[in-house]
Amino acid sequence: MAWFGGRSHRGRERPRRRYLRLAATLACAGLVLAIAGSVATTPVTTAHSKSVRPSTARYSRYGMSFRYPAGWHVRSAEIYSSVAAWAIWVSPQPLHAWCGGRASGRRNHICRGPLTHLRRNSALVEWSWDGDPTCDSRSRSGRRISVGGLRGGWMFEPAPKSSSGLHANRVIMLWVPIPHRGGNCHEMMAQIRGPATARLTRQVWAMVHSVHWGTSRA
Repeated sequence: MAWFGGRSHRGRERPRRRYLRLAATLACAGLVLAIAGSVATTPVTTAHSKSVRPSTARYSRYGMSFRYPAGWHVRSAEIYSSVAAWAIWVSPQPLHAWCGGRASGRRNHICRGPLTHLRRNSALVEWSWDGDPTCDSRSRSGRRISVGGLRGGWMFEPAPKSSSGLHANRVIMLWVPIPHRGGNCHEMMAQIRGPATARLTRQVWAMVHSVHWGTSRA
């Protein structure tokens, strides 16, 4: 044992070792807290969080396009009547084929709508080109709305007692006049059956707000 000034080196080394061990322990604790904090603040993406995001598909025809829930069905037809040229139907339910066909000297075919009834929590959305000259005044009488950059109007209408057998409990009507085509407008009728009326209504409005118009609108 070596002595310097009457004090031992061993007596001075013990507190130093304790300080080094304490410093190492605190450093490890700080590292653990830093890792825990980064894990807590990092957003976690799970399969469930991806599945709750509603996916959509885009449909484009007759000079218009729109997005709709990917699980829904779409059908369209050229009608060749005095008030409508075409129609597009969108629904969560499978849709029947429209008979269509131009009448050339023969009696018109007997056609049926794309649905005979609405299931619970379902809807039928119909877009069409309307040649009724009153559509301008109807669009002005409703609440104002912009659809694809064009001004229009919409309103809730009482659900018809029969509603062609669809049994809807909410009907939304929308009219969008076509510029420079007086008396012509795009018309949308959404027939909704609950009880999930609010959710289906939100899906209809998402479809409306996704509309884009092409160069040909009729």
